[in-house]
This record gives sequence, structure tokens and C-alpha cells, in this order.
Amino acid sequence: MSNKLYKVFEEVEQNAQLLSKYWHNFSTEISEHLPDTYHAELQELSDKLEIAIDNLMVLLEHI
Repeated sequence: MSNKLYKVFEEVEQNAQLLSKYWHNFSTEISEHLPDTYHAELQELSDKLEIAIDNLMVLLEHI
């Protein structure tokens, strides 16, 4: 794999990890202001994002 392409994939991985971190911080903060009835939906969104990021990492490792 070319060095430029490797660098692009590395940046995508770093940005995906940042997104996960920012989402966690955001969801933690917002859950404090939402009624309990929204917590399950917020957790479902968090779980789906984590799965999507994990899938992206697997794809990047195998390219």
C-alpha cells in the first residue's frame, strides 16, 4: 500500500476514534438533561455508532 494511502487510512481511524470520544462525552452530558425515557434510545444510538466504528476499523485493517 502506498504511503499516502496508508496515511489517509490512519487519519480516518484517528477521526473515527475522536468521533467516538466526542459522542461519548456528548451523550453523557445530554443524558443528564433528558428524561429517563430517552436513555434507552440514546444508548441504542451509542451502541450503533460503536458497531459502525468497529466495522470501519476492521475494513481499514484488511485493505
